[in-house]
Amino acid sequence: MLLQLLRQRDPDLIALRRAIRVAVAVPIAILILQQISAVAETALFGVFACLALLLFGNFAGPWKKRGAAYLFTLVFGLVILAACVPFSQTILPAVILMAVVGLIVSMLAMLRGYLAAAQNVLLLAAVLALTSAEPQLLAETLLAWIIGGVVATVAALVLLPSYPFREINRQLAESYREFAAMLRSRWIQNDGREGPAEQAAVRKSLVALDKVRQDYEGNLQRPSGLASPDSHLGQRVRCAERIADHEGWQNRTPPDASPEPSLISANRQLADVSATQLDSIASLIDDSPSNADPLSTQALLNSRREHLDEVNMWVASRRGELEPAELIAHLDDCSPLRLISVHAEMAGFDSEPDVQDPILEPVARQDQPAWYERLRTQLSLDSPWLRLAIRTATALAASVAVANSLAPEHSFWIVLGTLVGLRFDASGTGRSALQALIGTAAGAIISAALILTIGDNTTIWWILLPLCLFFAAFTPSTFSLLTGQAAFTIAVIVLFSLLYPTTWTTAEVRLEDVAIGLVIGLIVSVLLWPRGISGMLDRRCVEALTTSAEHLAMTLTYLSDGRIEPETLDLSQQNASKFNSRARDSLDLAVSQRTPGETPIDRWRTALWATQTMEISARLLRTASLLLASEAQQQMSVIPTPLITPLRAEAEALRNRVHRVAGLLSHPDTNKQPDVSPPVDKSQTLLRFRKATEEWLINPDPWLGTGPDPRPALLVWMSDLTQIVINAMDELEQELHS
Repeated sequence: MLLQLLRQRDPDLIALRRAIRVAVAVPIAILILQQISAVAETALFGVFACLALLLFGNFAGPWKKRGAAYLFTLVFGLVILAACVPFSQTILPAVILMAVVGLIVSMLAMLRGYLAAAQNVLLLAAVLALTSAEPQLLAETLLAWIIGGVVATVAALVLLPSYPFREINRQLAESYREFAAMLRSRWIQNDGREGPAEQAAVRKSLVALDKVRQDYEGNLQRPSGLASPDSHLGQRVRCAERIADHEGWQNRTPPDASPEPSLISANRQLADVSATQLDSIASLIDDSPSNADPLSTQALLNSRREHLDEVNMWVASRRGELEPAELIAHLDDCSPLRLISVHAEMAGFDSEPDVQDPILEPVARQDQPAWYERLRTQLSLDSPWLRLAIRTATALAASVAVANSLAPEHSFWIVLGTLVGLRFDASGTGRSALQALIGTAAGAIISAALILTIGDNTTIWWILLPLCLFFAAFTPSTFSLLTGQAAFTIAVIVLFSLLYPTTWTTAEVRLEDVAIGLVIGLIVSVLLWPRGISGMLDRRCVEALTTSAEHLAMTLTYLSDGRIEPETLDLSQQNASKFNSRARDSLDLAVSQRTPGETPIDRWRTALWATQTMEISARLLRTASLLLASEAQQQMSVIPTPLITPLRAEAEALRNRVHRVAGLLSHPDTNKQPDVSPPVDKSQTLLRFRKATEEWLINPDPWLGTGPDPRPALLVWMSDLTQIVINAMDELEQELHS
């Protein structure tokens, strides 16, 4: 019964494990520190090193990576202490150092993963060094920090280690297995038709993928940073989202159409290899013992090439026998299978560095900007990450100035109060400050009563210490900030009762200092960008939409007549990728800091889905020219002459539509139109392009290349990619009018 109640608050028992580690390790650290005379005056730093690493750090992953993360944070903390302790309790130097450390650490958190998890630990090191250290005790301070950090590291590795991202991996692997089941059912057993079994597999995959999104999106501590294995997870989540989108394809071939044995056979072969790849990726993600074949991205690449050859031969044999519309419908229904195989290949690239795919590999690699590129794209004053870093650095620096000017007892509590309450916008900071103040007041009242009752009876304080530490570590993530602050205040007072002479006024000072820190944080939030992220993310989405639309239109123009130089197209692609990356990083920040009903997350998420659809479609469209070049005996345009004008019209129509929708996104408050349906773009230009394709199939120009002409299939699949973009824009426009 108790376990069931715990799982309601803490489904994976992550908070419970963390709380037990804190309750066990911190008392051990205190006992060790008290036995070493050299750190008698600096034991506070060792205690807080242990507490912060276990409470705030709580690094996830395999034990080697976790151990490295704890040691890195420990060493980085030492560097900060060594730089800050000599200026402790000064005013101007301490303020400058706090601002610099706060800015750098807050910006590095944008890279997520271990850097985000280490943020509060490193900020705490700077706060303690600048407000509570004695410059002449620098060596003793560093020694105490090392002792506390080593105890925390050992406890984290051996005492009930938790794996908070294991569930993400499990659900993502489940998604990939359901994708594989859907492929086998639909294209191998049911010849491309969608029936009840296929629909059930799709539903299961969507349920698992939705759980992945809930744990992944906005989780700044998720694996996604400097290490390449961490970036694999992000790539595989994005590939899974694309596969799920293509799963919903509605067949365009009439149900009573005669089967095409050669086409069915080609689809079966590609579906089988793709399903095998998806199963292998699933086993790789959750590291489960499985009978799945080893990852074979090269086999999938070869299979898709063979599939294209088979499709081209089928087109050549049936072109004069089938009506062009029916021929195109059969090609349409190959499109989702090929797109799923593309994303299955991209999901496996990072684990098979020897795979050579000069056509598709650049598409996959460009979807993962390097960490320094991601950081560089946020170094502008309109970046929400930079604004958050500036706000954090300013608030902490102001708190250090006040703390060192007033020099109250335990002055670092002022700065910690600021850190606890600070949120992205003024309203969020105000709510957090109110909860923290009420919780601190409740904890101070209870603490004062304990001090008056227990006095200097250290035995009772030792008995209370692990219990109080447990609740201080367990309640913040499972109950509320208010409850967590009350429990943390009690734990801190119990801790100080063991380290220093304590009276009931200690609880009073704690409340006063925290209140001062909360007020400072609120003032800074009101003065520096009080509205927070809402207006900025609208701008980020508009930038991403417009640059992606320009790149897509430019790509279509490039394919139609080649008047655009490849270098110009490369620059356009880099620009679209940069703005998409900025928007994705900003959305993550919005999700991580959102408050119920106050941020239009769905609007931004839908806008970014549309931009990413345009970006990946443009990249895949460009591969058509590379495929053609590999088959043609001389330079040829992918687009036959009669189709150039319709394609240009479609490019211009897409560009205009995106700019119109971007205008709606720029002024979201004007989009509310009750009882009025949004305009639905039937894309007459795309219909004209497909009609022109039908007419061209009747009387095509000569194919100057080896093997059958690949242009019919490539043209149809290009129009399908364009239709996917139109569908994403329809969804966005619907969201804006809802």
